[in-house]
Amino acid sequence: MEKLHFRENAPEKGSNIELILHVLRHGDRNLNGSLEEYGRERTKETARQSHLRGESFDIVKSYGSTAGPKIKVDGEDLEMQRSLETAHIFGKEIAGDKLYKTRPRNVLNYKTMALDMPFDYLKIHEDFAREYIRETLQLADKKFDDLPEEDKKEVSEYADTKSVEHLMSQKTENAMGTKKEIAGSFAVLIKQYVKMIMEKLKSNQKLLFPLGSHTGMIEPFLAETIIWKNKNDEEVHGATLDEIGGNFKPTEGFDIILKTDRSGQLESVKLRFDNQNRFGGEALLDMNKIDEFAKFYLELHKKQEE
Repeated sequence: MEKLHFRENAPEKGSNIELILHVLRHGDRNLNGSLEEYGRERTKETARQSHLRGESFDIVKSYGSTAGPKIKVDGEDLEMQRSLETAHIFGKEIAGDKLYKTRPRNVLNYKTMALDMPFDYLKIHEDFAREYIRETLQLADKKFDDLPEEDKKEVSEYADTKSVEHLMSQKTENAMGTKKEIAGSFAVLIKQYVKMIMEKLKSNQKLLFPLGSHTGMIEPFLAETIIWKNKNDEEVHGATLDEIGGNFKPTEGFDIILKTDRSGQLESVKLRFDNQNRFGGEALLDMNKIDEFAKFYLELHKKQEE
């Protein structure tokens, strides 16, 4: 659990605090796993168009996964992996020079999972990319890096979609455990931040934490923990990939809004989506499921350490 040292001696803590966790998928990447330049530009444009741009925050601090190759950030004395850099770019567009130092969060990294993936995700993604180049673009003699930007985007989006569909369709014991662990990784993080705002932070603040994640991580989490209303206005717990609206596109995200009232108690946790076609733009987070999956994750990782 990270400490925000500038809040440790606050005389009043925990009430009227709003912390927005903006979970976003990393920007467009190449098959080697690092950001494409147009992925960086898409992230900047996404932040400029974001509803968060019009909100005022006391603190903006970015976090992200450390999976993938570390690349130098252009114009800065920093090296980051794709998800971490995406969160950093997004946060900087919102806060400018007031952005606090961006930090890695290993819990967002799929490589820190205790359970093995039910298949080689990176290989399947690459296979789908090559399939699209060969069969749809009919450029069997070309490699991904040889393609123009627009073709690269098409290839990546196809490979992303097919890879997530493959993951979400798996019903084996291993696959179900993997998806539960993915949900648990986010659940652990959310519970840490709930504890932070209720016990550690000075009252009457509004904070934004962009959290850089991966495709194939966001979808299993939402599938397990979302509460939403269908067209008949019936409350539904959990969702299929189709009900979610498919996989998340590069730099697309959603907000987890953690808010305490005047007495310091946590209010209902709302979800707010960049894409308003997902659940009408808003839904709720099932905090009972958050407790369940966080417990599963922590017990699983405790056994791994033993």
